Amino acid sequence: MADPGSGAGPHQPWGRFRNPDRTCDPRYQEAQEQTHAPSLANASLARNLARRRRAAYVGGMFRPRVVTLLLVAGAMGILGVLMVVSQHALARMGGVAEAAPAGLASRSLGFPWQGALLGAVALRPSRYVRHVAEYRDRGHFYGTLELVRLLQRVARGVAFRLPGARLSVGELSRRYGGEIGGHQSHQNGRDVDLGFYVNDRNGVPAEASRFVEFGRSGVGRGRDRHLRFDDARNWELVSRLLTDADASVQYIFVSRALKRRLLAEARQRRAPAWVLRRARVVMREPRRGHRHRNHFHVRIYCPPAHLPSCRDRGPYWPWVGAPSLLASEPAPVAASSWASISASAPAWVAASMAASTPASGAVAASAAAASATPPPSDTVAVGRQAHATSFATQ
Repeated sequence: MADPGSGAGPHQPWGRFRNPDRTCDPRYQEAQEQTHAPSLANASLARNLARRRRAAYVGGMFRPRVVTLLLVAGAMGILGVLMVVSQHALARMGGVAEAAPAGLASRSLGFPWQGALLGAVALRPSRYVRHVAEYRDRGHFYGTLELVRLLQRVARGVAFRLPGARLSVGELSRRYGGEIGGHQSHQNGRDVDLGFYVNDRNGVPAEASRFVEFGRSGVGRGRDRHLRFDDARNWELVSRLLTDADASVQYIFVSRALKRRLLAEARQRRAPAWVLRRARVVMREPRRGHRHRNHFHVRIYCPPAHLPSCRDRGPYWPWVGAPSLLASEPAPVAASSWASISASAPAWVAASMAASTPASGAVAASAAAASATPPPSDTVAVGRQAHATSFATQ
């Protein structure tokens, strides 16, 4: 048994040493290390574990936030790219019309066969619209905003319902309107020539470089005998023109034989009776001049905002109604806009606008200066009395 005075126990091998200050004895220190080694190792392990837990806690606090920020930044970047691409795609698809000059909306002046066009909007080729190659170099693809947007809407609608073909556009108007060679109308941005949708012998949509002429059989004539009149797409086009909610179509000039084919297609597809009634009235072959066996000639009524400087000649269909000139006033044109037009447009255009639009102050002075120059011989002033051209003329 250990000496009671030594303070040693059975687990204190240094108890036989009676040194009061045992901490100075190397053997005491060695014995202490051997005795407490497991606890020291556990303490070191605990410290390491605590350090790792603190690091994991701090990382856990910030890691989700960093990931969230990265995800948000990536989503915003992708959204920005998609917006740019979508705007470009809309422009290419015809979803966005070229804007009119600043401060001036497009305006149709006078009659389709005796008029002018201001603030013209260009119809650009797109995924659903193409310019017929025969007329591409002439560049007469300008119209009112209402007509251009109508064409964009119906072209997208036909492509959505019957994919695979584009709307073939011939000529609209010149940038400032006026006479166009080969046309008696197309002078104020409310007329357009549209080529027929055509297929090849196998029923595959085709795009011709010119307007294709068809007879009652629906087979192309001359060198276009390999092409066929696409009854389904052409009726879809006519139907959408007649039922558009924003633009009112006055005429669709087309030959009687093709009109019969289109009405037969409409009956086969069980078109509503009211659409058939409109089609029978609006589609017609002109009494004289071009028979329109190779294209549609579409004309819209004057948009209400263009009255009274824009002028129609009846008939006015029951679903449209006659315009009220007393309730319609043309939108005022700012003097700055008038000055910019006078500087870039031909003098006869400014004179036409002066004759059709109330002017006052600086606008009146500019109009008087612009009208001092007589119009060229190949144009007709809007203010003169309309000649006795038939309403069904081209």
